Amino acid sequence: MNAIQTLLAGAVDYAGLFPPAQLGMSEAAHNFAEYRAGPNAWALGRFVVPANRLDELAATVADLPHELRAGPLALSVLVGPHLTDDMSAVRALEGSVLRPEAIEIRAQSAEEIVAIASEVRTGFEVYVEIPLDGDVPGLVRQIAAAGLRAKMRTGGVTADAFPRAEQIARFIAACVAADIPFKATAGLHHARRGTYRLTYEPGAGQAPMFGYLNVLGAAALLSEGGTEAEAVQLLLEESPLALRVEEEGIRWRDWWLRSEALAAARRDGMMAFGSCSFTEPLDDVMELISQ
Repeated sequence: MNAIQTLLAGAVDYAGLFPPAQLGMSEAAHNFAEYRAGPNAWALGRFVVPANRLDELAATVADLPHELRAGPLALSVLVGPHLTDDMSAVRALEGSVLRPEAIEIRAQSAEEIVAIASEVRTGFEVYVEIPLDGDVPGLVRQIAAAGLRAKMRTGGVTADAFPRAEQIARFIAACVAADIPFKATAGLHHARRGTYRLTYEPGAGQAPMFGYLNVLGAAALLSEGGTEAEAVQLLLEESPLALRVEEEGIRWRDWWLRSEALAAARRDGMMAFGSCSFTEPLDDVMELISQ
């Protein structure tokens, strides 16, 4: 397995229902089923869906062609603020073709994290999205104490939705220190940091976006003993000469992150990232490698 496969195996949670793609349920579910049956299925994670659209998804999947309905559909379900009702809807899927594996929910405080742990209990990977401008280390420690996982938002459809590199580095460092897995969402369509269009609309504005290789690389670097300051610089790296993907790892300046370190960062650190496009992240990294 080469470095790209190590980094991206099962990493892309397909969020086609969400901006900027914001597809209808039928198109998004059909896309996911086709990706699952396609040559790049090795990189595909779960289908991201709000709990209040589970019935709509079930009806849509029932209408898919037979060849695209093979096996359960792995889901990551967004719940809240009606947590009890949402979890009832999730548990009602037991034994169906829809297989909820992960739960995603937002929390602003330690008290909310405790309440989430009490309600969700066991049986799912639970990713708690926290604000990156608050007490990130404290909230991550509370998430770890509750036996849950962490989540950060790395962008959006407006320039002000993107956090600072220092905030992302602090979040990842806190997760490494607490020894808990995490996921990221939004703004990670591209492999390497750069300035890109914010949406797919004609004339859309542009903004600097984080590359998923930068974020995954920062997770590996911090796990290997790198500092937050170094992680910030890696998150901001745009040069194709400074950040290079090779067969056996990633080179960044004086760091050589071998496949073993990348595998550990995926296994114990960054589990997945949500993207409204599945093809764009893969096409982008293949173009990067060919440069």
